[in-house]
Amino acid sequence: MAIGWKAVATACGLLAIAAPAAGAADALVAEWGFDEPSGQVALDDGPFGLAGTLGALATPDPADPVRLAGGALRFDGDSIVRLPASPALAVQHMTVEAVVRASASPGSYRYVISRGAQRCYSGAWGLYTGAAGGIALYVFDGSQYTVSPIARASDVWDGAWHRVTGTYDGKVLRLFVDGRQVGDDFPAPARIDYANTTDGAAIGHYAGNCDLGYRGDLDLVRITPEAKTPGQAIDDSHSDGTLPPDQPVTALPAAADGTTLPGPPGSAKPACAVTLSRSRIVVHRRTVVRAHVGGRRATVTARRSSHGKALARARTSASGSARLVIKAPRTGTITVGVAGRTACGAARLLVVAR
Repeated sequence: MAIGWKAVATACGLLAIAAPAAGAADALVAEWGFDEPSGQVALDDGPFGLAGTLGALATPDPADPVRLAGGALRFDGDSIVRLPASPALAVQHMTVEAVVRASASPGSYRYVISRGAQRCYSGAWGLYTGAAGGIALYVFDGSQYTVSPIARASDVWDGAWHRVTGTYDGKVLRLFVDGRQVGDDFPAPARIDYANTTDGAAIGHYAGNCDLGYRGDLDLVRITPEAKTPGQAIDDSHSDGTLPPDQPVTALPAAADGTTLPGPPGSAKPACAVTLSRSRIVVHRRTVVRAHVGGRRATVTARRSSHGKALARARTSASGSARLVIKAPRTGTITVGVAGRTACGAARLLVVAR
């Protein structure tokens, strides 16, 4: 009988899901543990209620992943868990984690999780197998996409459970397998572009129409809105037993170095784009957020929706910077954009409980 990673960890006397480390793990965007015994829903333990739906339909269909005893899902390449098209997944800094298992590589460009799609070229970001068939995290800035170092297939797809962690902090991309960094830090763009991709998201598949489904088992997928440090990635893997306490923590060789690739023909960065001094704020707390619009004179607004009342408004200085004082009445996502300039890419600010 197949059992999930959480059940194996518990049977070995290990903590199944690592206790949150300080910093990046304090906040949570979403977490799917796949512990439901049956049904079409994959519940989200995060603050936004981003429950996924198994398969292509609301009722059982051939695209449903198979539920495994112990709480895990098995994907066959055609399976999918559809996620809500929520702005909560449009984070600017992130840690994307998954606990994966397969006895062989799922193939090239096969997605564990994806957010957004621009035709068959790229999502806004994705955790996928990359060209080498291992695993990597990439981000898309509107004109090109940047891929972290790709793990070797033999380090991930060997029939055992492995925790894979990809991080992006607006400066570099990092990838870890069982707490061990793969290759070196790779320079990344300053922001992720969400204006030029769709809002869809999926687990086990590309969020667009391309046939890029994952083949293997998943026992946990988690997204946090900040980049974990190498030390936090090690601590998590020590806690859940994927990295034994007595094992030396050495870097893993990469199957392929990080790389930056062009986006689809005709893609380009927005004529201007908002960048923020922080990626999240705390609900009910008055917080100063500095917005930058690339040397342009403009009015910057912070809103719950494109037509909602402005929570804050400020005029930029000659250098293109504006000071917004925001007090959010509830958790969720705030869009910070440029009034009257639809060509300017907006930024999103996550509002968390603490």
